[in-house]
Amino acid sequence: MARPPADNSNQATRCPKRPIIKAEHLRETPVKIVVGTGDKAATYHLPPTPLKVISPYFRACLSDEFSEGATNVVHLRDANPAVFHHFVAWLLRIHDLGGNLDRTKPLIGLWILGDSIMCEDLQNRAMDVMRQLHLEYSGHDWHASAGCILFAELASIVAHTCEGSELSSYAMDKIAHAMTRGLKLRELMKSGAYWARIPETVKTEIFLRYQHYVDLGSKDSDPAQGEGCRYHVHDDTESRVTSENGQKAGTK
Repeated sequence: MARPPADNSNQATRCPKRPIIKAEHLRETPVKIVVGTGDKAATYHLPPTPLKVISPYFRACLSDEFSEGATNVVHLRDANPAVFHHFVAWLLRIHDLGGNLDRTKPLIGLWILGDSIMCEDLQNRAMDVMRQLHLEYSGHDWHASAGCILFAELASIVAHTCEGSELSSYAMDKIAHAMTRGLKLRELMKSGAYWARIPETVKTEIFLRYQHYVDLGSKDSDPAQGEGCRYHVHDDTESRVTSENGQKAGTK
């Protein structure tokens, strides 16, 4: 499926920083990172300094206090090798995610990977690219569901993130808002099996947020729109998922 032309009129300047990679980093003794398990596992040899700068997880496990620091080998058994490949390209500044990923699923995977390695900049960049992608698709009725999060993707988000995460909040807001714009549940389901896997509490929350958007009427805005740190992860912020006027999404 061809990606629709980009609309940069709402492109925002947001807070995630790009990783710092210098020539001297490439001369460091690399860290061996084994991603996944079995025949599908992938092995990477990466400079340690950029990893430590962007990830408290790598900063800790590569210290003298853990065995990984002594062996210079890190195993990420639960990580997806295909998703990690995009992380490596982002880390080494081969590409910046935007323009290279035109589907929601790998961006969700990158956000979840960022959560597991405590890399807020990766999470926030993945969120920004996802929102921009959804915004580009939103005006194309020929494939409206591409501008939203499907229930298959929501089921994965619920399974792999904590309750109340910025990603799950965005997903529920996006689905609820799309429903007010005529997107039918059957278009989001694709398969009823995924709807069955979503907890009742999440289904209830989606319909509460749907009612919130209905009550707002013409004053509501697409969750993919907006500038600043909306739906961003910041460890010094207690509540981060808010609407543009400061109101927590899904509340009155």
